[in-house]
Amino acid sequence: MSYVSEAQQLQAETEMKLDALYEKYSGYVPKGLDDEPWSAEEREIIRAFSAAVKALRLKYPDWEEAVEEYKRQKDEQGHG
Repeated sequence: MSYVSEAQQLQAETEMKLDALYEKYSGYVPKGLDDEPWSAEEREIIRAFSAAVKALRLKYPDWEEAVEEYKRQKDEQGHG
């Protein structure tokens, strides 16, 4: 696997977790501006994502080059 593929997988998994969380509270009507019972769970999911990204960057020290190469390939596909 590569940095980009692992990061994409991590992002997809995180989006699924957040979607499930938001679906869980989809019918909830807040009782005030600060009434968001999902916020603690949401923060935990986002913290876990951030920690995993940090770990990936340590695992792949050349991650910035990998991202730039991915962007170049995407640009070439779009203009090819």
